Amino acid sequence: RRPPSPLNTVALMRLASSRLGLGAYSAMQLAEELYLRGFLSYPRTESSGFPPGFDFLTPLEELAAHPAWSETASRLVELGAGRG
Repeated sequence: RRPPSPLNTVALMRLASSRLGLGAYSAMQLAEELYLRGFLSYPRTESSGFPPGFDFLTPLEELAAHPAWSETASRLVELGAGRG
């Protein structure tokens, strides 16, 4: 099973409203708090893709040095996930 696609700002606000009953301001405040705590990527973007030639290798190598992500990030680097 594939993971869900990332949400852009509009989709995030729609889901927060329909499923949680939150207004736009509250949804963005919650998203920002989750971002600051490291639970999600930066919430204020409309992009759900990466430009051609994006450098995945550098952030993967940095994550490989982090205890919580080292095994997964190292495996992705081994598999060639950082190459465009």
